[in-house]
Amino acid sequence: MLVVLALMGVLLIISIRPANKTTDNYKEKIFWQELQHAWNNQITTVTQQKLTGKVEFNQGKVIFYVNSYKNMVIKIPATLEIYRGYRFHINSTGQTNGGTVVFNSTDRQRRFYLVVQLGWGKYYVKQVN
Repeated sequence: MLVVLALMGVLLIISIRPANKTTDNYKEKIFWQELQHAWNNQITTVTQQKLTGKVEFNQGKVIFYVNSYKNMVIKIPATLEIYRGYRFHINSTGQTNGGTVVFNSTDRQRRFYLVVQLGWGKYYVKQVN
């Protein structure tokens, strides 16, 4: 009886670890989707209303501003860390300054480069293992 209980405990411990990793992966995917949606929304809002915008990447969150007013905040998952903060400015025609935001995974096995293209208002994410 005791052996069976110990064996069940070991199996339970082994199965919890992959579940946490799967949950973390889903949180990261949701973050990238939310970021894409918020970025596109920001560009659309700024260009349609002829306003200016700003996107700040800080440790733990991404903040979107329209005309210096905080518009939206997206929390960065705990599994990702920003190498250093960065601020992008968006003018009334949707053009942006260029730059790269580097995200490191907390397991140090992955690195993501978010590259904002100068003047286009577009970005892409490149993962490096």
